[in-house]
Parts: sequence; C-alpha cells; structure tokens
Amino acid sequence: MKLKTLCAVSALGLTACGGGNDDPALSLMPPGGVLLAFSAATDENGACRPERRDVVDVGTTSLYAIRGETRFVQIGGITRIPFQSVHKFPDEKGFSEDTSVSALNQQEPCENLRITITIESCEYSTDKGLEKRACPAIGTSGSSAFADVELVREDK
Repeated sequence: MKLKTLCAVSALGLTACGGGNDDPALSLMPPGGVLLAFSAATDENGACRPERRDVVDVGTTSLYAIRGETRFVQIGGITRIPFQSVHKFPDEKGFSEDTSVSALNQQEPCENLRITITIESCEYSTDKGLEKRACPAIGTSGSSAFADVELVREDK
C-alpha cells in the first residue's frame, strides 16, 4: 500500500513529522516527559492512515512502556486499537522513539477523524525489573491534521 504523508503543523508552526532527535517538534516535549507526535497519511484511495511517533527521554525517565487504548472516531464508526509504546534502546542522547501507522475500518479523510488516546499505565526499568507507576508529563503535536486529538490520563 502506498502512503502519502502530510506533515502536521502545530499551533507553534513546527513540523511534527520526519527527522531524528534534532526535529524541532521535540521542543514541544515536556521536560522529562513524552511527546506523542501525530501526522496524517493517506492511501491511494484518500483513506486516512494516522501515524504516531512517540519520543521519550529514557535517560531521564527510565520509562520502558506506555499502555492504554486508542479510539479512532469517524463518521462511519469507531475503531479501537490497543495503545502500546515501548522504549528499549535509547540513542546516544538518551532518547528513544516508537512509531505506528494505523489502518482504520472506514475509508475517510483525516480531517474527519477524532483520535482519543487513553493512557492506562506506564512501566519503568529499575534494578529489580519493571515497575508500574504514574506516567510522566505527556505532550502532543500534530492535532491540526485531524478533527480532534484528545489525551485522557487514567494512570494516576
């Protein structure tokens, strides 16, 4: 399937797709937190295939995984997909990225799509293994490419 990527631009005018850790969208990441950067991709039929790039400062947070649920609401219905973002191998600056592209049940353009990410738990790497506790601050970018992007925190 051929995808065409449309870079999403945040309210600050920073591009939220492409690039490595010197990507200007990282300026939207909360200190010691996580950035969920969304961008809109479409297939050859014009159907939305939302992309998400998660960036974590593992060197500061020791965050291993974020878990929850993603709901994609379109005019034709709802698609629910488990949310998982795993961060095992940070780069030399301590950052780790996880990416995903979602294929939805309906064939609609991205500007009609409402995305709700529910964060349920986080796991951190410790000397004794993985430990569940509240997630760090989470920022988002790229919501202007969609009807809405909402982040719901249930991890506290």
